[in-house]
Amino acid sequence: MIIMPPEYITKEEYEKHEAEIREQIFKLKKQIQEQRAREEKRDKLKDGLRTERIVYITIIIGAVSILTTIIVMKM
Repeated sequence: MIIMPPEYITKEEYEKHEAEIREQIFKLKKQIQEQRAREEKRDKLKDGLRTERIVYITIIIGAVSILTTIIVMKM
């Protein structure tokens, strides 16, 4: 019987450890993909809100301009 020092592991243990590491890497890659998808979705929503704000501000400025014109014409 050969006594192996503790720092050496068997092939089966190595393969098991390697499989666990690959599984962890796969999970991390999946989390990164999900996070990127959420960031892209959030960016799209931000752009949509920005566009809505611009439209509303334009409408308000137009309404104020029209009201100012009407008030000035009645004087």
